[in-house]
Amino acid sequence: MSPQGRLSDSRTSVAHEDLRSQIAAGAQGNPPLLSFADPEFMADPAMRGIRAQIELMRPELVQQRAGVKHHVVVFGSARTQPGHHEYEQARQLGARVARWSKSAESEERLYIATGGGPGIMEAANRGSYEEGWPSLGFGITGPMEDLNEYVDPELAFRFHYFALRKAHLVVRAAALVSFPGGFGTLDEAFEVLNLVNTQKLNPLPIIFVGEEFWSRLIDWDYLVETGKLSPEGRQILTIVPDAESAWQIISDFYGLESSQPDA
Repeated sequence: MSPQGRLSDSRTSVAHEDLRSQIAAGAQGNPPLLSFADPEFMADPAMRGIRAQIELMRPELVQQRAGVKHHVVVFGSARTQPGHHEYEQARQLGARVARWSKSAESEERLYIATGGGPGIMEAANRGSYEEGWPSLGFGITGPMEDLNEYVDPELAFRFHYFALRKAHLVVRAAALVSFPGGFGTLDEAFEVLNLVNTQKLNPLPIIFVGEEFWSRLIDWDYLVETGKLSPEGRQILTIVPDAESAWQIISDFYGLESSQPDA
């Protein structure tokens, strides 16, 4: 008697095949759809928890399959224009990370991860792209937040929930680099500072590029002087003048050895 199948074969129907056929049927005006293929049902407020779970799981599974393990997360203003000093510094950092990663062992490869938008985010993605290395964009629905053209299409994500977007910008973070920015940059950077300060996140390089900007914006020492921050908490972050200094801190922290000279 000829075999009818293999032990490795699934005994259940393939959900994605059902989903595709149901979406096609719905497009042709032939309801009812499967529940998870029904956009009206999925948009119902009662499904918020499921939508949040999907936003958590899909980027996670995509990155696992792509072998992405470590991010250098770059924050900064969406309003910074190409050619501006800060834009070019973020672009240089993206290139620096990419050049090292191309020759690194798989376990040590780093990937630029940004909010995927314009400005500083675009610059960092662009630097990686120009060196032929993929980078990630975790976009959000809202103004000024279209994904930039330098994000790898396979590693481009769009979120509705800020909390889940920020979770993905933290969970694989090997380093955080903040360039000058506004409310969004401050929100993202300070959340990571607080996570490290409260020991919810293991220590990692937290770097602020732009000495004049960050020193004028926040009097870090005053926080310590007034007892609002411990001296140890102040040591969590480092302010540096440029992208190369940021890369050097990351390299020293992890004991990396660059195999290529600076461009």
